[in-house]
Amino acid sequence: MPPAGRPRTAANRDLPPNMLRRKRGDSTLYYYQHADGRHEALGSDFRKAQIRWSAIQAELASHSADGFTAVAEAYEKRGIAALSPKTQSEYCAALVRLKAVFRNAPMHTVLPGDVGKMMDKLIDTPFLANRIKATLSRMWNWARGKGLTSAPNPCVGVESYHEPRRQVLVTPQMFWDMHDAGDQVLKDWLRLDMLIGQRVTDILKLRRDQITIKEDRQVLGMRAKKNRALGQFNVTGDLAALLDELLMRPRKATGPWLVQTDDGQRVTYTMLKNRFDAARDVLRERAEKAGEEWVHWQRRDLRKASLNLAKTLEEARRRGLHLDSRTTARHYELAIEAEAASMPKRVSNSDTDPHQT
Repeated sequence: MPPAGRPRTAANRDLPPNMLRRKRGDSTLYYYQHADGRHEALGSDFRKAQIRWSAIQAELASHSADGFTAVAEAYEKRGIAALSPKTQSEYCAALVRLKAVFRNAPMHTVLPGDVGKMMDKLIDTPFLANRIKATLSRMWNWARGKGLTSAPNPCVGVESYHEPRRQVLVTPQMFWDMHDAGDQVLKDWLRLDMLIGQRVTDILKLRRDQITIKEDRQVLGMRAKKNRALGQFNVTGDLAALLDELLMRPRKATGPWLVQTDDGQRVTYTMLKNRFDAARDVLRERAEKAGEEWVHWQRRDLRKASLNLAKTLEEARRRGLHLDSRTTARHYELAIEAEAASMPKRVSNSDTDPHQT
């Protein structure tokens, strides 16, 4: 269908909606323009083209609930409601892009080749392309389960892009620069994340009553939301000192959370993101003015930095609450410590020639 508000050309005004006429030499050909812009040939006989046009219209009408936008909106309202706010936000952003690509095309007309073309256009942003394709696949499977379509998932067989592992390693200097540029909330989160190496949302949900006594030792217990792994961190050393500070710090009001505002309110993901981004902007501007190199790092890089402080892969797996060490090895780089070799001894000619006096 031509874009809304754009008048049809004079040559096509006598035709029914969505039908186009094209001159090819002495012949006249007729086409049906679908919602996704695709042109379907109707032949050169106008009467037969009208019959075919009517059949297409009837077929599309029977699939009105099968339109991509309608299904995407149903998924947005009912399919992702139980997900976390952060995940919902990511899915909604991907659905906006998907609806712009496929518009009101019937679900059964979306083919793997169409998904492949979409991926080709996003080749410069492989991470984004993979997230959008994953959202499309999940939406499609949900729609099949709800009976909104019986069409096969068009993402099957379409390869995703390789996403290179992030090479950013947070150095002690980078950590303390960010710490000193932030407010007290950011300082608390940075130190707690560095010590236990958990995901942002898991740390923000930690409560004071999760510090308990187990046998003869104090532990900080938690359950990772992503894989439901149960973790218990021994409260010793720097972690014990930090937890004592968080529990004993005077505040205007005290809430149940380990990381909280001075008013005792829980810190949300967005609140922490805004604080982190503001501190990072300050450091970037400071580095640019001083002509120094600036390394752009993200909140998730701190988890990797914490795990990289482990001496072994198994220790990193336990700290990260991974159920499988292969997950740890795939996402994190542990420094391999080794002793340098000694230089070989220089051999003189007198040492090798038995006839030399």
